[in-house]
Amino acid sequence: MKKNIPLFVLVLMSVFISCADEEQVIIVPTPSDFEIGIKNILPYSVDLEWTASTASDGSTIKYDIYLGGSIIKENHTSTKYVLEGLNSKSFYLGKIIANSSNGKSKEELFEFITKEDLAPSVFEVTVGSISTTNATISWTEATLPNNEEVVYDLYLDDILIKNDITTTEFLLENLSPFKKYTIKIVAKSKTNKGTYQEITFKTLGTPPSQFPLAIEDTSPAGITVYWTTPTVEDGSFIYYQIYVDNEKVGQYTINEDSNNITDYYIRGLEEGKEYTVKIIAVASNNTSTEESITFTTRTYPSPSDFEISIKYETSDLIIVNWTPSTMEDGTQVIYFLYLNGEQAHPEYTHLGGLKYKLENFDPNTEYTVKLVAEETKFRKTTEKEFTFTSHSIHPGIDVEKATLYRMHSTYFPGQLNVKFTQNIESVDVVGFHGGVNIEIPSYILYPSAISSPKLSLSDYNEIGYLKYGYVLIKENGVTYILDFNVVIETN
Repeated sequence: MKKNIPLFVLVLMSVFISCADEEQVIIVPTPSDFEIGIKNILPYSVDLEWTASTASDGSTIKYDIYLGGSIIKENHTSTKYVLEGLNSKSFYLGKIIANSSNGKSKEELFEFITKEDLAPSVFEVTVGSISTTNATISWTEATLPNNEEVVYDLYLDDILIKNDITTTEFLLENLSPFKKYTIKIVAKSKTNKGTYQEITFKTLGTPPSQFPLAIEDTSPAGITVYWTTPTVEDGSFIYYQIYVDNEKVGQYTINEDSNNITDYYIRGLEEGKEYTVKIIAVASNNTSTEESITFTTRTYPSPSDFEISIKYETSDLIIVNWTPSTMEDGTQVIYFLYLNGEQAHPEYTHLGGLKYKLENFDPNTEYTVKLVAEETKFRKTTEKEFTFTSHSIHPGIDVEKATLYRMHSTYFPGQLNVKFTQNIESVDVVGFHGGVNIEIPSYILYPSAISSPKLSLSDYNEIGYLKYGYVLIKENGVTYILDFNVVIETN
């Protein structure tokens, strides 16, 4: 039996369904994942660094840091934190919780093992610059595997003189002459774990008296340093150590005659250069006195300037020419030639002329020629460089035949005619050469040939004797060399 639903019930149901459709479900976002990095692991501390965690609704993120189940830091706003007060060589497990202001959180774990607390490494101690009252104590650096800072305590005869030294050198002053001392250096870590070394030394007696130095000439070939003999109150023997610019160059052995030595000859100096000569008078009582003198050696002239040029013979052979380099006093000048930094002529030889032949060049390659002119008296030099690019070989055009017609020929007497394998009207001829030094400035161009005018007798004879030459052409900005061998004919 069908029942009718009252109207007011239908109205109430309609309102209820409408409200249900408008209701929204709100989802609160969880903080994003983040990664934890462990850095700078030391025996008693480590550095924590992590990527920032974020919330999509813009909520504020703060971090709680736990170590071994205990909270170390709450509401931390940075992404870095230093864990301190740890035990050395120990395993730790911890976590960081990112808390957003909307009540959600995200947790990440971390773990690490602290390094072992070790004593600094073994080091060496030396004593230098010993005088009657002073001594310099030096030692090599002691290190720790964890790169911690190492500091040093210095003891003199078991009395602490200076603690927490950060350098590796210390000057002891106000010591007593001729007294034996014991030095102990203790290298310490931050936790006062230490390693120590000891050394014993003795201060010196009264040093030799002053002995001013003098020189008479400043020739770079050699100079003689003079001085007066110093004296020692206790009559000790003296020997000398000689230095030039702090480099030891000589020493006299101590003996009965060494007290009478009053000069030293120094050779092999450079001209026009300032030098400081230092001479140390060392007494047999282990004391010393030093004197020094500074001077500048005389300057000698270099060979005169010169010009350098090259001339092609063939595509892979050139002649290097240069003008003479001279000395005003007539000293001989010799030459050394280098190609791309390597000596071009045999080792232990030099060049006496003004030209040299170089060959076996790669096409279209840059080369640097350097010529060094050297005078033979003091070996002063003047040098000059010349950079050139070897010519390319054309991929298609070549010389088919080069003919030098004899002077009594009916046609083309005394002319050089070069015939090519292809038409050359599309290229530019930029040079026509015969022999070594003959440039043919005027010539007649044909579609596939080039011809010189009648040559002078000297040019004719040289080309006829050498029987070679070359033509330079340029195409698309590239210069090509076309070598040829000369055939002499009569017509």
